[in-house]
Amino acid sequence: MRVQWRVQFAEINRSSIPVYGEIIRVLHESDATIAACVVSGSVHDPFRGREDQWRVHAEITSQLLVGCINRRELVGVHLDGLSTPVGESLEETVRNLTNARLKNTSVVSAVALDSKTNDILQVADMVAGAIRHERMLSLAPRSTRSNKGKIALKLATVFERPELTDGRDARLNIATYRGRAAQEPRLRAVASGKLSGRRRAG
Repeated sequence: MRVQWRVQFAEINRSSIPVYGEIIRVLHESDATIAACVVSGSVHDPFRGREDQWRVHAEITSQLLVGCINRRELVGVHLDGLSTPVGESLEETVRNLTNARLKNTSVVSAVALDSKTNDILQVADMVAGAIRHERMLSLAPRSTRSNKGKIALKLATVFERPELTDGRDARLNIATYRGRAAQEPRLRAVASGKLSGRRRAG
């Protein structure tokens, strides 16, 4: 019987800490940059009053991409799939929204995938889970770190941050969503012209 293992922050336990630590090490040694948009209902809830929640996801994703894509950079986007109404496409919506706001065709391709079958999305899930864990921890501090907390701290430390709170560095940029006008300038993760031509995953 074949056992399939995948990266999933929610499943971190004591025995898997070394594996996740190694994944973080490889991520840091790559040329990857990380940008995260944190949606907090206590700050701004873009889902409130919206029935088309899949499109809200698309709009937030597009805003994140607008803040990350450099001038003259061409990118391909990997998305964790969401259910959409008949005739609607998450990937096409994200691509069209982003290119319209950038007024060019920076996003040349976008594809929605099942994260169970995609390593890039699984690593993104780990990063997102670590950031969410840190946010929840800040609301209810503990004297000792859980297994998940240790991985979150490892991610922050490796990327030379004390914790996974809002802030912008060369390779790690985290910002709380405050609406389109307030958020867009804060999401830029790297200087214009740097990493030109690099593939990205969102």
